[in-house]
Amino acid sequence: MLKKNELDKIVIIYLVLLGVLGQIVDIVLKSGNPKSMLCLFFMALYLCYYLKNLSFQKIDILPVAMFIVFLHGNQYIIDGNNYGIIRCAFILFFVIVSRKRTEWATLFLKYAIPAYLVHIFATIWLKFDSFSYHNFILPLFPDDRESLTAMYQHGQMAGISNHYSTNGMYLACGLILFFALWIHTDNYRKKRRYLFCLFLAVIAVLLTGKRAHALFSLTAIYVVYCGFSANRQRGKWFKMFCVLVGGVAFVYIGQLMFPNLFTFISRFKDTVAQGDISLGRFETWATAWLLFKQNPIFGIGWRRFYELSSVYGAYDFNLNPHNVYIQLLCETGIVGAVIYFSWFIGIYIKTVKLYTRLRKEGSVSQNDERCIAFSFGMQTFFLLYCITGNPLYDAPTFIPYFVACAMTLSYQYKYKNRKTESR
Repeated sequence: MLKKNELDKIVIIYLVLLGVLGQIVDIVLKSGNPKSMLCLFFMALYLCYYLKNLSFQKIDILPVAMFIVFLHGNQYIIDGNNYGIIRCAFILFFVIVSRKRTEWATLFLKYAIPAYLVHIFATIWLKFDSFSYHNFILPLFPDDRESLTAMYQHGQMAGISNHYSTNGMYLACGLILFFALWIHTDNYRKKRRYLFCLFLAVIAVLLTGKRAHALFSLTAIYVVYCGFSANRQRGKWFKMFCVLVGGVAFVYIGQLMFPNLFTFISRFKDTVAQGDISLGRFETWATAWLLFKQNPIFGIGWRRFYELSSVYGAYDFNLNPHNVYIQLLCETGIVGAVIYFSWFIGIYIKTVKLYTRLRKEGSVSQNDERCIAFSFGMQTFFLLYCITGNPLYDAPTFIPYFVACAMTLSYQYKYKNRKTESR
């Protein structure tokens, strides 16, 4: 029989594969049936080991309610996509089951480091090695070969994924991870190593040309830095202001000296010049609102907008609204949106309070601080990206997001119990 620590390692490696190397897994397994069976296997294994210690709390009502809302009118069910259903069930199940332990959180960061480095190094390397990209990477994505070729020619690096936006998600999450590791490391050698990885992550994100990913990930690490400064009594606000000004200056000078690296700035300028800074998003939001009014209480069904967008909108193809908050209203109605919004806000508030409180108290291990800082940054990026993207529907973002939420609940439980015991 497996020991609990061995089970944690296996399950966390599986989560990293799903959330960080998911497209590589898709290439290897291809069919949805093996992926579904694997997901069910880990869920059953986890349940067998931790069923005895499983106890529901009020916060667990929300993950259960979110899954029920997820099932209502779900397009995955209509299409027979069992894997999409099972994967969501496993992630929400993990959030509930993992609450009473924190050892798994450190393991996630440990195994996510090399996984995110794969994307970082691949993005930078393939930028300068077009031969390898066209002869080894493009054949992995035959259905997207034409669009990937066009992206590469425009300097939009998709790395080892099927779209430069997907690559941007991986890289943004990796950037947040290395920032959390860097600020919560005292060892000089490790700190220098994490700083180098952080620098490469920033370069890689910029190479994608994605505006939202660059802007929101940099905002996320700044917000984490503000929380990190909570234990400083003097000069806190001045330092935070200096960091903000320094970041703006870095972007401004950088785009003057290296315009090819800061293409996301030029894309902002181009969209303003074209007169539509939303790149058509306002139109899709209007379509989502039109569909919302058809069933405002319970919505049209999960991921149904994608299928109906070409019918109700002025498009010849299917697409998402590129705004999770509007899409939730459209697809899950007022009832579902309230449930999901309650989760987003509730967990984020818990994370902010936990991180700032532990920073002020001091006596916390660096491993714990790293995990909570990653949770804080990941949630910040996710909630910002929900304004212009589809992170709740994309595995490279929703899996790390719910893992981050699970980290908050685990450490809240740990330090709440420790406080109770000390009394």
